[in-house]
Amino acid sequence: TTKTTNGDSSASNATGLVIPNVLLVGAQKAGTTSVTHWLVRNQGVCRAKAFPDEPRYYSKEVHFFDKFDRLERGAEFYARHFSHC
Repeated sequence: TTKTTNGDSSASNATGLVIPNVLLVGAQKAGTTSVTHWLVRNQGVCRAKAFPDEPRYYSKEVHFFDKFDRLERGAEFYARHFSHC
């Protein structure tokens, strides 16, 4: 999941949370990691950060939409993964 660092291209909801406006979706072994690395390096895209108590791979895939226990935590939980952007 990625978000641009430019405030004009990010989405904001009524609570003022900044959330990604682009989701990079792909099948395994389809090159999405390479595309993500290129976007981060060359296009000003910001990746999610995993919380200290989460596995490091959550910085690659937040697993918000596919893990019900994480989805239940709400939009603020999701947005905090991008608060550094």
